Amino acid sequence: MWAATTFSAILMMLAPAPLVVPAPQGEFRFSGVQVWRYSAPRGERIPAFSGELDNQTGRDWSDASFRINAVCADGKRTYDIRLKDVGAGRQNVNQTVYDSIGAVQACDERDVSIEFVGGTPGSQPAYVVLGFAQEFKDSGWTTALEGIIDHRRPTQFRSTTHAVYWRDGGEKLFEVGGPDPVAFYSFRVDPGEFGLAGFTLSRDPQDTGVLSRFLRLYMLEAGTATYFGVFRVFNGRGSEAGVRIEFDERAYERLAAGRVNQLPVVKGKPYQPLVQGSVTLAK
Repeated sequence: MWAATTFSAILMMLAPAPLVVPAPQGEFRFSGVQVWRYSAPRGERIPAFSGELDNQTGRDWSDASFRINAVCADGKRTYDIRLKDVGAGRQNVNQTVYDSIGAVQACDERDVSIEFVGGTPGSQPAYVVLGFAQEFKDSGWTTALEGIIDHRRPTQFRSTTHAVYWRDGGEKLFEVGGPDPVAFYSFRVDPGEFGLAGFTLSRDPQDTGVLSRFLRLYMLEAGTATYFGVFRVFNGRGSEAGVRIEFDERAYERLAAGRVNQLPVVKGKPYQPLVQGSVTLAK
């Protein structure tokens, strides 16, 4: 056990830290950065940037430009990249800088730094934050949630629902073990009137989730992460399912202290729908 733990610690020490790039209202973080790519037709390495970008500015960007600085033995190499539709959260970046081919020569860089040059801010998303656990009669509790069912009302008498998955712009924030385990997740959603209509444990489009008759409405403001509380789903008679809702003040304080995607965490106040209309499931 000691050897395995030591080996894991060495790997963590060897892993390079993300490159932190300050920007308005937050920061960008780049991991796994490569600044050159080998071009077989040219028989040489050319300026090409790749890596994982974590947008922690708390908003989308219609476009964002960055200056790549590679420190070489004989001086510094510099080129710019421009990224479009940079959403909040993580995404992979892979861009060949054609304008710099022939003008910027590749090298064995000693260090790389990145600067934010500027960009066009887009919309601010909203986030749903909640704790989840589901009880199965034969196997106990699971906290392995995949998504929530997002219920919206385009008109007074018509509504739609669709699944929102935490892996698409959200994240698993932390988990609490013990006899009553719970995991806390964030989900990126559109601002406005949001209806929580259930949960799904898979990405199967045919899985409409549990609690098909459950609905709580919340008003979500852009640029905020709204905490709903902890939802514990349990089995009833036959195929019936129920839910216990707990606020969990300590979890809220922990979430509010850390923020979510650089956004403030606020308390959600649910209300019952006044008008029930037809519901269709968007595949």
